Amino acid sequence: MKKLKWIISATVFCFSVSGVAAPSVQPGLDFVNQIDSDISGIYAGDKCPKTKPMDSKKFCSSFEGVVKCVCLANIHSSFMCRSMSVIYMTILAKFGSIEKFCNDKHQYRVPPQQCIDEWNCYRNGGKNSQGVLCSGTGNRC
Repeated sequence: MKKLKWIISATVFCFSVSGVAAPSVQPGLDFVNQIDSDISGIYAGDKCPKTKPMDSKKFCSSFEGVVKCVCLANIHSSFMCRSMSVIYMTILAKFGSIEKFCNDKHQYRVPPQQCIDEWNCYRNGGKNSQGVLCSGTGNRC
C-alpha cells in the first residue's frame, strides 16, 4: 500500500512540476480524500449507461466505458479518469480493496456482488460468482 501511495503521489507531483495540466488537488494523497466516494457512481454518474451482461462479448468495452463515464461525471478530471489502471489504483488507495469499494454505501448503481464480479471479470477473467464465464470466453479484459 505504501508503494501504491508513493506511485500516486509521484504521478501527481510529476504532472504538477512538468507544467502539464494536473487535477486541481493538493499535493500528495489528499486528492484521494477529495475524491471521497465520488468514484462510486453517485450523483452525475447516474446518467451513465449500464454495462452489458458479464457473459456478453461486449462486456469489456461496455464496463470500461461505464467506469470512465462515472469517473468523469463525478471527478471531472480527465487525468484521473484516463485509464482503468489509474481508476483501479485510486479505488484501492481510497477503499483498500474492490470488496470494500463495492460495499460502500455510495456505490449503489449495482448490487455489491455484481460490482465485485464485474471488476473481477474485467481484471482477472474466469467465472463470476454465479459460475458464468466472463465475456462469454472466460478471458480477462
